[in-house]
Amino acid sequence: MNNENVIYMKAVIPAAGEGLRIGGLTRYIPKPLLPIANHPIIEHLVHSFKLEGVTELIIVLGHLRYKIKETLGDGRRLGVKINYVVNENYKKGGIHSLLAVKDLIGEEDFILSPGDLFIHRKAISTLWSNHSNKKKCIMTVAVDNSSQKENGTLVFTTPDKKSFGRVYGIHKPVKKTGGIPKVCVSLLILNPSFIDYAEKAIESGYTRITDAMNMLIKDEGVVCFSDLSEIPGFFWFDVDNINILLQSNAYALKNEITLEDFHIPKGEKITGPFTSRYLQIDNDSQLFGPISLFGKCQIGARSLIFPYTSIRESNLGSDVRLSNSIVFENSKVPDYTTLKNAVVYSSRTFQSDFYEK
Repeated sequence: MNNENVIYMKAVIPAAGEGLRIGGLTRYIPKPLLPIANHPIIEHLVHSFKLEGVTELIIVLGHLRYKIKETLGDGRRLGVKINYVVNENYKKGGIHSLLAVKDLIGEEDFILSPGDLFIHRKAISTLWSNHSNKKKCIMTVAVDNSSQKENGTLVFTTPDKKSFGRVYGIHKPVKKTGGIPKVCVSLLILNPSFIDYAEKAIESGYTRITDAMNMLIKDEGVVCFSDLSEIPGFFWFDVDNINILLQSNAYALKNEITLEDFHIPKGEKITGPFTSRYLQIDNDSQLFGPISLFGKCQIGARSLIFPYTSIRESNLGSDVRLSNSIVFENSKVPDYTTLKNAVVYSSRTFQSDFYEK
């Protein structure tokens, strides 16, 4: 890799929370391991960090911690170095994950990204470039000014700056000069001194990082924003529920953001009988792209698999109808099953009302 592309910065990835807004699914699997195009969200994130030159990662563990460690290992498989730290207070709020890394981050600025963020890889280098040009920034917050994100945490920014400038409040202005709201993308660059404000926030009974950010702004600390919405093809999904998980999966398949999968592109079709190293399709079954498959998948006779579906190492019975859905590895879909906008984990089905137009 060309040295000028390397970001000499650590990334901290909190992956400790219970993911309660997902519902019952995260009783069995931590949210960062939910699959997009057959690979865990956090694996997509690690891959993006690697491509942008960030290869030293600290992952904060909590809920079902062993499963994340088993999946990612020490990072060598993904071309990075991963250190783990356990947040024993993960049920008390995300801000405790910052305190958990206090002794590991050193004295240099670092990137903070939750383990359930699916985002364009160029967001990382763009944010770093803008932050490094403002030496006095204690924090730079990634924001999105596009019309695609109508909901989310609001960041109130310098009125006369479009793509980069000062932040004057999170959720609401804490400085009178702040007036232009933008939607916060869950990607930050922090100076280690911000840990002091995290500790002060906890002492004051707060549980959110945004509360510590507002305390910093009130103390005249320099907090900046970087608008990422002008990156060509920019996307980001903060996967908080099953709807967003299915939206993320559909977006990845439509735009061929896949890692090692067998991918059926949009507009193409495979009809059984068909056999390959990835796939066995019995007589009269049809798969309509975009579809992603990983590992050995078996599709029974007369089944129809419609677009925006991901299947990983599973067996589907005969006369199955599956659309805009995700099937986890080692899952079984019985004969005559019809599912739309669903996630199948083992023998359990989790339903969503999401519909991909």
